Amino acid sequence: MSTSNGVNWQTFGHNAVKSILDKQIGAKRFPHAYLFAGPDGVGKKLLALEFSRKILGAENLNTHPDFSILDQAGEITMEPVLEFISRLSLKPFLAQKKIAIINNAQNLNLQSANALLKTLEEASESTVIILLANSSRLLPTIVSRCQVLNFHPFSEAQLKDFAAVNDLQTTPRVLELSFGSPSRLKRLSQDREFLENEEQTVQKYESRGKMRLGET
Repeated sequence: MSTSNGVNWQTFGHNAVKSILDKQIGAKRFPHAYLFAGPDGVGKKLLALEFSRKILGAENLNTHPDFSILDQAGEITMEPVLEFISRLSLKPFLAQKKIAIINNAQNLNLQSANALLKTLEEASESTVIILLANSSRLLPTIVSRCQVLNFHPFSEAQLKDFAAVNDLQTTPRVLELSFGSPSRLKRLSQDREFLENEEQTVQKYESRGKMRLGET
């Protein structure tokens, strides 16, 4: 997959975001911080990782000394953020830039968010920080220091294209239950048990909604 600027991307969709990143890759000029904002399961992390590989000129990020990622579930407290930030103070070892990704940045607590804010205010020219968030529950001062790129749920047509590219068998119900998320679509298409559980959950929710309407 490539965009109008000729950059080849493996991550599906989000052409408007890719177009912006293409120009920055071509110019080799990047903001010191990005916020990839949008719902879970639409490809924010996949695109951030691919973008990182392009900046670093490396296929394997796991062993690259200039790449780091903070990726944990639940509240993000001060200790892991301070440890993460300490690695950013070092100069790049192999590449021109250091890349640092924080996934689920909406889970930063007030203390860790303020620690990150200080880093953003004193950002090094050799570091690019990418925050991934599924909500706007971030300090406005953090958001204001990032280039915000918005990721949107896929349309039904985009989901069908994604299914075709990935050789997935879908039904109208699977498309509906995907809620615009290609990762959900993939799992629903490949995991029968997950599909059945999701069907039951939605049916219970719809039944409760009908009962409430009947009571009014």
